[in-house]
Amino acid sequence: MGRIHNIEGKKNKMDSLRSSAFTKHARNITVAARMGGGDPAYNASLKLAIDKAKADNMPNDNINRAIKKGIGATDGANYEHITYEGYGPSGVALIIECLPTTRTVPPVTCVTTWISLAVTSVLPVV
Repeated sequence: MGRIHNIEGKKNKMDSLRSSAFTKHARNITVAARMGGGDPAYNASLKLAIDKAKADNMPNDNINRAIKKGIGATDGANYEHITYEGYGPSGVALIIECLPTTRTVPPVTCVTTWISLAVTSVLPVV
């Protein structure tokens, strides 16, 4: 009873890590496909994202699904890069690029208020 539960716990932990990595890779592939097209031969950022995903053993089916979602063939979440531009303490210019999700926007706004960043503009990256 003890040994099988140890093995099961290790497998569950590894599956959890792999799924979170696959989600991040899929999001990056979707954004790269949306920004530059779905052909990796003509889109360097998409090729880089695919290479990183394959380095983590992401299945080709998941990669193709993320590309289709990025070019608009299927419905899904809309990911766009957002750039925060502003001036920090002592007049230091800061540029913060992020993918706006419910997990990234609150920390960015928290940090900007914490360091008294005067946000001059919030721009979607084209």
